[in-house]
Amino acid sequence: MKITNRERTLIVILAVVAVIVFLMQGEDMSVPVEEQRVANISVSNVLNQYQHVRPLEEVPVSVQQEAASTGRNIFMYGAHQAVTVQSTSEQMEQAQLAAQQEAARIEQLKLEQEQGTRVPPVNFELVGLVVADHARAAVITREPELYLVREGDIFLEQFILREVHADRVVIGYKGFDEQTTIELENSRGF
Repeated sequence: MKITNRERTLIVILAVVAVIVFLMQGEDMSVPVEEQRVANISVSNVLNQYQHVRPLEEVPVSVQQEAASTGRNIFMYGAHQAVTVQSTSEQMEQAQLAAQQEAARIEQLKLEQEQGTRVPPVNFELVGLVVADHARAAVITREPELYLVREGDIFLEQFILREVHADRVVIGYKGFDEQTTIELENSRGF
């Protein structure tokens, strides 16, 4: 019978424990009789308990085949997984499903790209302008709020007030190069 390194290590450890227990028997430690009986373990008794342990090479072929059929083989760590063979119809169904999923993903990406390139709609009104020396601002409303926005400021999280003129403003969009001109007379105004 071939003994593995693991089993040899276990036997050595158990032998050392047995020697220590044997040496301690000579000392009077007031150990009860029941515990003394447990301490009288011989190496041969310990080795007899592990006779049923077999090296991995002796695993029956039927156990290995059963493990391979389930896809797991605990006896062959790192071994190649069993390959399952699919029928042609199953492969075709999987290929069609993958193609449909890919087409849906591409369509979703196109839709997201189109939405990302559109400028946001103007959802406010220009109600007044402030032009005094170097200070230029616009009065903008989005019900129920009223904003005083200086030239160059970002407002409503997505718009930039680019220019303020006597009768109009030029609005830019955050993240876009496009601009829109809003006339004061076309808006609600004061």
